[in-house]
Amino acid sequence: LAVQETLAAIGYGVAQSGQFDAHTRAVVEAFQRRFRTARIDGAFDDQCAAIAADVAAQTARLRIARLRG
Repeated sequence: LAVQETLAAIGYGVAQSGQFDAHTRAVVEAFQRRFRTARIDGAFDDQCAAIAADVAAQTARLRIARLRG
């Protein structure tokens, strides 16, 4: 699932099971507690996906900057 791939890419410990299971929902809730505190419901909706994509892009830029020294 894209949600699992995205959250794993930004450092969340989510198994790549391909199913939106209870563990994935708990990880989404953890993500929401950090990045979208207005609504913590465990649903990886369009708003969460957009926030996660932004965080992933920032994380990638930081990793590249570190590699360049």
